[in-house]
Amino acid sequence: MPGNIEDLNNIINKLLKVKGIKKVFILNDKIKRDIEKLEREYSNNVIKGWGKPLNLGVYECLKRKVLLLLITDKNFKWPKGPYALIKINNENIAIIDEKGLKINKDKVSLLKNKVPIIIYPPLKPTDDIRKIITNSILASPSPLTDGYLKKIFKISTECNEIGTMLLAF
Repeated sequence: MPGNIEDLNNIINKLLKVKGIKKVFILNDKIKRDIEKLEREYSNNVIKGWGKPLNLGVYECLKRKVLLLLITDKNFKWPKGPYALIKINNENIAIIDEKGLKINKDKVSLLKNKVPIIIYPPLKPTDDIRKIITNSILASPSPLTDGYLKKIFKISTECNEIGTMLLAF
């Protein structure tokens, strides 16, 4: 945990040397409140016929003392999954990880006439990030939050290879 702004600037400078991280921004309390509102709004919708999203990763990031926004490109190495858990009545129907979608065929019948919850858990940072800051987590924000963050930090949306990732500690 950084003790002062010099420590935080040192962390940011090291993060900028990680392959695929193009920019790093410190998120203030107003932006954190906006993110929480956008994630709640996004959670009220059924997405792509899959279910209702619940971004536990972002909510956990919002609880941490320091929240950074990483602007990433196609060279950014995603951590290992799972990236999403699709559940009905607390039963795993499917998991999405770095290998793709894995469906639990024994549980598919639970989907009948029910809307699953899609849980996006916090992600463990890759080794190159853990070497810089321990006890940290990553989260991929919803499309609503991604768009908002790109807008307020003036990140071009013309290239779809530019992404956002939250890093909290």
